[in-house]
Amino acid sequence: MSEKRQLTQMMHIRTTPGVYNLLAQMAAKEGISLPSLCRKMWNQAIFEAYGKPLSPVIVPATRRETAPEDVQQLRGLRADLARLTGALVQAAIRCRETDAHALHSAVEAAINDNKQIGCDIDQVLRRLA
Repeated sequence: MSEKRQLTQMMHIRTTPGVYNLLAQMAAKEGISLPSLCRKMWNQAIFEAYGKPLSPVIVPATRRETAPEDVQQLRGLRADLARLTGALVQAAIRCRETDAHALHSAVEAAINDNKQIGCDIDQVLRRLA
């Protein structure tokens, strides 16, 4: 963020998924960011209620097109993670067979971490598709 920004105060609000999706669609249609749309709407409502003009700050939405190579690389990394998880499963089996309980616990924790990372990667891939 620029240090010269005039927007120094922040508000956080919660909304239902339906309202959020509607606002996100409206922002995309106008080609602005979701926060900019909310500022625009709040400024308009404040002006209508109090008659005080506010200067809305509207920031154009920035989108980076995902290149097919990026998606392919992410899929390759997901496959590498799956192979690593498989190797960790084999290590966990060997640790259990040799009664290396402390090491087994560490390997099991690494397996769970890898599974979570895999789920995160899958979620990103679904979003990009």
